[in-house]
Amino acid sequence: MQVNAILAGGMVILLWLALWSRRHDGTGRVPIAVPITVPIAITTGALILTLLQLLPLPQQLIGIIAPGANDVLSMTLGSDLAWWAPMSMDPPATHGELLKLVTYAAAAILGVLLCGGPRLRIALQTAMMTTSLSFSFTR
Repeated sequence: MQVNAILAGGMVILLWLALWSRRHDGTGRVPIAVPITVPIAITTGALILTLLQLLPLPQQLIGIIAPGANDVLSMTLGSDLAWWAPMSMDPPATHGELLKLVTYAAAAILGVLLCGGPRLRIALQTAMMTTSLSFSFTR
């Protein structure tokens, strides 16, 4: 998990440096002009869904969204109390996956920022998406 945190932190720093180097004026403001492409949209959507699994939710909402998780949590936490719990059955593993997705999203955005031509950009995004999906399914 520490390796994922280091990679995610490094990619976020690289992304910040790439955005910082794109300043057009001397005001210090960074113009965010990243085109939303399919790989970036898919990775960002997966990132948001993974993050939602870590947010504590009330028992009633978990029962609506994930009845199986509600049954397991009711057996462990008790069904007579009003409790809040994350939807994830393994929060540390979900946290690790979230860090991986942060790395993938930052890499996809960096690819868009650093590659000038549309053909090179599409080839790079396809390679990154294929690599990230293969890593996600093999681990």
